[in-house]
Amino acid sequence: MKLFDLISLVGADETIHIVKPDDSVYFGTVRNVYNERDSDTMKAATVNGIFTGFGGLCVEITGEGGRI
Repeated sequence: MKLFDLISLVGADETIHIVKPDDSVYFGTVRNVYNERDSDTMKAATVNGIFTGFGGLCVEITGEGGRI
């Protein structure tokens, strides 16, 4: 599943923490992720895992071609 597809299903006020295996990419609400991340980048990111933690939904991703 692509990151863009996942966040389109999650409520706008949900807290989300997007992480890569080596660092954190984003922490905040789903509503604000659209303002802070490029949509092409979000479409290229593949979701590897979803779990709860840090007061919200944690999503582990990898990006195509290191673009994330």
